[in-house]
Amino acid sequence: MPAFAFPSAWIPQGGGSFIVKPGKPKSDLTPKEFAQQIGVSVKTVYEWRYNGTISPKFVRFVGRRKFVISAAAIPVLTENFRRLRIGK
Repeated sequence: MPAFAFPSAWIPQGGGSFIVKPGKPKSDLTPKEFAQQIGVSVKTVYEWRYNGTISPKFVRFVGRRKFVISAAAIPVLTENFRRLRIGK
């Protein structure tokens, strides 16, 4: 599983074709992006935040505090859950 998300841009061309341009690496993900990367619901990400499974970083966004999660947490989290599943 990748440690960073690379959102791409699809640019329409004539005749129904597209050019796909790779995006810049993202080191911080929103709860929705994080949930999509690891295949869980957004509700689960919020539960993990409240019980301390993940450590979010708070940022100011249009006068409100929002939290983001480091993309580097994905491999660590999935490895921890893999170990729990197989009992090692």
